[in-house]
Amino acid sequence: MTMSLSRFNATYSGLSSVAKKVYEAVPIAQNWTHQQIIAELHRAGKQIERNVLSGCLNTLIRAGLINEDSKGCFIREEVRQATKPISVNQEPDMPSKNSNTSPSTSASSARVTVPLAGVPTTAAKPTPVLSPLDRFGALAARCAVLAGQIKALASDISDAAVDVQEQMDAGGADAQHIAELEARLVDAEADRQKLRAFQLALGALAA
Repeated sequence: MTMSLSRFNATYSGLSSVAKKVYEAVPIAQNWTHQQIIAELHRAGKQIERNVLSGCLNTLIRAGLINEDSKGCFIREEVRQATKPISVNQEPDMPSKNSNTSPSTSASSARVTVPLAGVPTTAAKPTPVLSPLDRFGALAARCAVLAGQIKALASDISDAAVDVQEQMDAGGADAQHIAELEARLVDAEADRQKLRAFQLALGALAA
């Protein structure tokens, strides 16, 4: 299955910067594992965590930019280049009866003015217009990219909430431990007072 160039451009432009880096690390001609893609990112000087890589790969799969095989390896989706043949739509200039131009000169002028089929001209190329179907496909792909990013963001928020809860629980345990120590100190002070009173009583009896 291939993707048109117009749809690829629309989908790729909607990716986050991290997802674009991951896409660039996925090969075109062979399937790579998570570890191979991470190694390629590190080779390019880009550090990324494994859970972030998994989220980006899932986003790229939903967007139709890459494929995953049964072994959990990844490869880029083929992008179909748009090619349009150039047709000859210009007739050669024919010399008029009153013209003093020689036949050879007229033939040369005709050869110059007639474009050859299949040869690109210097005229500006028109901007390709997306068909309604391609536009809907590009919008759907962008929606898939946004959905993947929102899911990854929700996962990051959940992880942060878990970390905060763990810190709060740890802080609560420390506070409880301190309260227990304070209670023990109070009990120790009471025992010291009792021992002091007992010593005074013994001193009075000895006297």
